[in-house]
Amino acid sequence: MLWDLPEHQKYINICIRCPLCNKKCEIFVDREEVENDPSGIVRVPIEHDSPEPHILVVDIDSSGFPRGIYIIRGYGGLERIPVADVIRSIGLENFARLLCWLLIYDNVCLYGYDEDTARLLRMLLSCIFSGAKRFVSEDKAEKKINIFNVPMLEFNIDLIVRRIKTAISSIRDHKSLAAYIRHEVQKYADFLEVLEKIMKQSARKLTMEDLIKMTDNELGKEEIKILLAILRARGISVEDKVIVPEFRITEVF
Repeated sequence: MLWDLPEHQKYINICIRCPLCNKKCEIFVDREEVENDPSGIVRVPIEHDSPEPHILVVDIDSSGFPRGIYIIRGYGGLERIPVADVIRSIGLENFARLLCWLLIYDNVCLYGYDEDTARLLRMLLSCIFSGAKRFVSEDKAEKKINIFNVPMLEFNIDLIVRRIKTAISSIRDHKSLAAYIRHEVQKYADFLEVLEKIMKQSARKLTMEDLIKMTDNELGKEEIKILLAILRARGISVEDKVIVPEFRITEVF
């Protein structure tokens, strides 16, 4: 791995060998993009075809150090939905908001002026959430959402928007793109359960550092903030359990 580059260079350039296929990958990341990212990390997905379809995902910090490397595999059975086209048709920010609303509610009514797009979107989201969400009629829904005008959330989701945008520009195959988004969303869903359990069981107030350690350092501060905001939207009194000196939880709403 090569990450020690002169400061005057515009791009971070690192070389990584894929643990699954042993292919050498050269990655170029705009240093300014990483430094301007509140999370301090850029996530780069790289699509590989053999010995089976898989995605190498690399998290890179502003010094060019690979903070995390993992493989997404086993998605050969995903339906061939035109994932990028569906996302673009409703808009990237609408799609990112929709993912967050679905992390808050289980039973949702999705509608829009283009029923074909709505149908494809429901298929895609069923795949992303592994069938855990129900798309129901208006009278049975906890939340009704116009897919072309998804309601604003009362917290900042720029990090999610950026990562989906990077994935769309980096991953060509529809199945691979769906698998990548599913992996990211499932990680958030899993950690929401972890954080909710912590909120209910902790006898003391927790700091941001406590929460990061409790997620085995797999989440950064910006991701923790998003998940705390989602828990509050679910009705959990986050402020009673968390102390975040540099960030007042009420400011994200």
